[in-house]
Amino acid sequence: MPYSSSSSSSSSSHRLPSELIELIGSYLSNQEQYKCLFVCKNWFDPIHRTLYKTIQIKTRHQFKTLLPQLESNGKLVRSLYFCKSKHRVGVTRNELDQLAIVCPYIEILDFHQAIWKYIYNSNLLDQFKHIYQLPPLTHNLRLSQHQNQLTSLSLYGPIVSDYLFQQEELLKCTPHLVFLSFNSQQDKSHAIHISNMQLEFIHDSLPLLKELELSGSFKLHYITQQASITTAAVHLTRFLLKADSISPQWIYYFAYKYPHLETLDLELTLLSQKQKRVDKSFSFLLKSCPNLNKIELDSLSAKTLMTKEFFDMADQHQHLKEIKMKDLSYNLVSRQDGFFDLLVKRGKRWISGLGTEVIESDLTIRRILESLMTLNQLTDLVLCCGHPYFDCELDLILDHCPNLIQLTIRSAQVILSSKQQALMMISRVHGLKSISFSTVSFSSSIIFDYLSLKCPVLTKLMCYECDQKQGNVIQIHMPQHTFETISLNGIRLAVGTLEDQPNIRIISITQQQKKEQKRWYHANHNMCYPKIHRFNQRQTNQLQQYSSSIKKPPTTFRKIKDILFGYISIQCQSIQHWEFICETTYNEF
Repeated sequence: MPYSSSSSSSSSSHRLPSELIELIGSYLSNQEQYKCLFVCKNWFDPIHRTLYKTIQIKTRHQFKTLLPQLESNGKLVRSLYFCKSKHRVGVTRNELDQLAIVCPYIEILDFHQAIWKYIYNSNLLDQFKHIYQLPPLTHNLRLSQHQNQLTSLSLYGPIVSDYLFQQEELLKCTPHLVFLSFNSQQDKSHAIHISNMQLEFIHDSLPLLKELELSGSFKLHYITQQASITTAAVHLTRFLLKADSISPQWIYYFAYKYPHLETLDLELTLLSQKQKRVDKSFSFLLKSCPNLNKIELDSLSAKTLMTKEFFDMADQHQHLKEIKMKDLSYNLVSRQDGFFDLLVKRGKRWISGLGTEVIESDLTIRRILESLMTLNQLTDLVLCCGHPYFDCELDLILDHCPNLIQLTIRSAQVILSSKQQALMMISRVHGLKSISFSTVSFSSSIIFDYLSLKCPVLTKLMCYECDQKQGNVIQIHMPQHTFETISLNGIRLAVGTLEDQPNIRIISITQQQKKEQKRWYHANHNMCYPKIHRFNQRQTNQLQQYSSSIKKPPTTFRKIKDILFGYISIQCQSIQHWEFICETTYNEF
């Protein structure tokens, strides 16, 4: 029987159940969901429900525009997320009261924890009857019987010490928690002591707990008298601990208490190599947790805990897949001791994240890469070259580490080994998604042209205290790329007659996906109150005139005269979030 393929596909889409269409819509972006509204009449209602099921608020204007619409569609909302980045979106107590009325079935409410102090109300949570995930609590909000359905709870700041002494009152209201996080965010002078008996009470009260996080100024106190493990926490699969130090007794305790652990994240600031039996206890933990597949450690802790005995045990472990050295500020694995050699020799099957440095005997970057190329699972690399004039060939790094996803280069002169040869190898594209430059110099027209062709899936670009030796413009021309984040902090031209060349303050952005003309912006050089000013059309015309000629602008044009210090030009498909700061803020990645 003759038939039309287009009519067949159309009729099959009509026969899809609305539940399946709604499930398909949940995996699409908001723009894709909006397009699906116009597929056909049968698709409209399920996709419309999906649009309102999960809402992400990025600006106050968007939230104020949404509120009136929720009066008719609020019953569809299940998750509401407010932007928590640097430009966080606030919400008032009256607006929360209104949300509780128009969105009676909301299950997840998420905003920045700092907002709690503006909307503090001890009875506020009683209005949300179906909520099971809240933002991290920073105040003593009363958890009543209406919150016994909570499955996720985070405590942030000084409130942590209060709740640890009131565990019984807290935990009896939340018996169904599967995620619990304590983040004290206090300095060492206000250390919070926690004992194994308190952990026992937590697990006895929360039998379904799957993830536990203890981070901040914790000091672990092991009580040996009458110390016993009542029952193993068989549901716990992820454990994160950030504390001052840890004793062998605690590691043995974790080994017995969490037999089904899958992910372990440790960051210990005062762990000493002189502590006996710590390394043996960590090997015992690996043996006692057969399902453990990922371990994250800071380099200082790793140096003590990951010994030859540990790797002997890892060779016999069936599920261990990843060991990651955490990317902390200058927390690098030194190549001047035997630990780096041990990692390269024994950890090639598991090491996925590593930070290391150039040493005096390294004449070229190739010597480091010869060691790193043996790490088959390496996806995150921090490379500190130690000197701004040390040649760091970017193409060699990507060729020797083909599985890299995140790359950070510090204190180097980033170049290509051979521009012509590098361009000839572009047929072998790289899967790098994020690259960060810190205190480096480069030639933008070469480096970013290379990245544009070599790394087609690059979505994050960050530059901190970088400079360019030649030219008066830093060109980031990557027309086929869709960026999630571009962050430029303290960029300058190291040319000219000025001994102290100021940082660049002018940037132009062209987003081809939005079909916009080139837009020009000026960054306020006030470090305390950095602001971005967008030039109007008249100023834009003047900037384009002076940027394309050697003619100097009159000094009466204030912001426009900063074109003398150069400017940054970005061309791409689109940018979800970009940041341009003139003066260095010392928040290095």
